[in-house]
Amino acid sequence: MNTPTFIVISVVAFIIVIALFLAVLAGFLRKLMKKAEQKAIALWETEGVLRVEKSANFFGVESRGMGQVRGNSVLMLTGKGLRNMMWLPSREFGVDWETVRKVEIVKSHLGKSKLAPLVKVHFTNEKGESDSAAWLVKDTSGIIDDISARITA
Repeated sequence: MNTPTFIVISVVAFIIVIALFLAVLAGFLRKLMKKAEQKAIALWETEGVLRVEKSANFFGVESRGMGQVRGNSVLMLTGKGLRNMMWLPSREFGVDWETVRKVEIVKSHLGKSKLAPLVKVHFTNEKGESDSAAWLVKDTSGIIDDISARITA
């Protein structure tokens, strides 16, 4: 086999391996999202699910500091409050409506940003202190409107 043929075969094989890896990774991520969504619905469906964002990006809770794990999650608005189920690690977080003080759009939270607006919710935590949490969601204005309607009602 000559060198040009070997190079072409090697490049094609490499592309196939990368495509297979990406397909497996995409399947794994879909499975994680579905599992988190099912767990969130099982936990909070009795609260009356108003809205579900299956692929929100959770930026963390201010009082927990900058070292906490952040990442993909299911954000759910229920009759009782905001509920968040992280994909990995499987971790839940919630804020009841009566503790929410303000919602706004910000560019960053805890020193982290993605070149898109974040939804930041200010609330009173279980210690009676001011706190906040933030998410990157696809429909920022829709979430802001839904949360605002709940806290001004």
